[in-house]
Amino acid sequence: MMRRRRTAAWLSALVATVLLASGCKFNGAASIPLPGGEGTGKDAYRVTVEFTDVLDLVPQSAVKVDDVTVGSVESIDLKGFTARVVVRVKKQVDLPGNARASLRQTSLLGEKFVSLDRPTQEAATGRLRDGDTIGLDRTTRGAEIEEVLGALSLVLNGGSLEQIQVINRELVLALKGREGKVRDLLTQLDTFVGGLDSQKQDIVRALDGMDRLTARLPAQRTSVSSSLTALSPAAPVLACQPSLRTHAPPGLAPRAEADRSAL
Repeated sequence: MMRRRRTAAWLSALVATVLLASGCKFNGAASIPLPGGEGTGKDAYRVTVEFTDVLDLVPQSAVKVDDVTVGSVESIDLKGFTARVVVRVKKQVDLPGNARASLRQTSLLGEKFVSLDRPTQEAATGRLRDGDTIGLDRTTRGAEIEEVLGALSLVLNGGSLEQIQVINRELVLALKGREGKVRDLLTQLDTFVGGLDSQKQDIVRALDGMDRLTARLPAQRTSVSSSLTALSPAAPVLACQPSLRTHAPPGLAPRAEADRSAL
């Protein structure tokens, strides 16, 4: 029994010595490269992707193009307030130099992965090569389920949605005992709207006529102004003329006098 313990102790010391001598650093299962993984071959190229927040993305996470795995996350580090994610992509994957990247997840509660996408708002230019960087202006991340539920809770508990009950109650109180009048008003409104609809063509023609008139008035502005200027001296003369009664046609004035005598 003592011999077995002594042998196990010697083996542990030997393994520790070998690890220290080789300078190995173990950071957990994430630091172990998975055999046969996408983008782990010697012909893979590296691209740095910058994110404002990588959430719970971890090394060895998948890198996909059109939902097909083409690589993996090699490392994640922080530079200032920017997360820099280094990904390895298979050499045969051809992407434009202005490609975009987004942080997505496989399902509602699934694992995160980096999606490399071709640009949709601009023309594709160049080619993505080893050592290139996809900056913050070309990266996005999807909303977390916790963020969605938090926003929904804010709307339901602290937003204006809760005022619907108050609005409904006030409407019931305002219409109580006036149902007949409100029904009659709605009937009249329906008749009015129906009349407008039946005269829609006439209304459209009238509006078109007004449009043509307003289009012609600017062209005739000079003529209208000249006419008004010529009429302005005649206005005082017309104001000083005797009553139109003295210029009545023959036969009308005696009738008016007779009417006044009868009164």
